[in-house]
Amino acid sequence: MSNQYQPADILHFQRYHFTDTHQEKPHYALVLLPSSIMDLENNLLCSVITSVPTKQFALKLLKSKYPCFQKDSYVCFNRRDINCLSDLSDKKQPLGKLHKEDIHKSFKILKAILYGTKDIYLMATIVREWKIIR
Repeated sequence: MSNQYQPADILHFQRYHFTDTHQEKPHYALVLLPSSIMDLENNLLCSVITSVPTKQFALKLLKSKYPCFQKDSYVCFNRRDINCLSDLSDKKQPLGKLHKEDIHKSFKILKAILYGTKDIYLMATIVREWKIIR
């Protein structure tokens, strides 16, 4: 199993673990932090991607720009979860990567969310990694 995933990679999990609801189900996700940065060898910090229209702290991903989706989808940056690489689906991963202009938009949303968090280390790490790729 490859562990070369980077921030802004779009992945598909056969079993995505939702921290807020404690549910598991197949889902798309955007990598926020790779395993190497988190010091968790087989885990990734991700934000869920949903087809349900979401306005607050979300980025709309147009189907026309991201053919891995069947309809326009939304990255929910306020929903962050740690997921295991062994839960990835059998699809060729990553399914895609955010386009440069969407990385810039994502960076602004992430900064807006993370500056309100109490976990200063997490905030600083995510901002640093996304600043590098933007």
